[in-house]
Amino acid sequence: MNPPSSPRSTKDWRAGRQPADVRICPILYVAHAPTIEEGREKLRPLYAHLIGASSPGVRNTYADVVVQMGYEGPAHDIRKHFTDGDRAAATKAVPDRLLEEVALLGPIEAMTERLAVWRTSRVDTVILLDRDTGLLEAARAVL
Repeated sequence: MNPPSSPRSTKDWRAGRQPADVRICPILYVAHAPTIEEGREKLRPLYAHLIGASSPGVRNTYADVVVQMGYEGPAHDIRKHFTDGDRAAATKAVPDRLLEEVALLGPIEAMTERLAVWRTSRVDTVILLDRDTGLLEAARAVL
């Protein structure tokens, strides 16, 4: 096996770890709401902040991941609006589709359907960020 190209991967390779040894555990923010649209609106300001906020000398990994997912234009717009102090415009610039890809939104039935898709993916563990015990019980039944 040839060593990987990134320093982190090389270090793991030298330690005898294989890519399959790494567990994939995404964190999903949750917005329980009567509709998916209302769920998106609950999380849109959070994602505008996660993508748009920056500090001198600190890399914004949320923005990096969004770019890697194919949302380079929106990520740039969100960051520009956020830097300009226009949080409303930054919030409005968060794409619906992005929110639907990275979060659980809407009624519990819609969220459990999305969880069933995650269950069939390469993901080992899904970490849900929410305090709704009803959702957690529904998630437990699906996963």
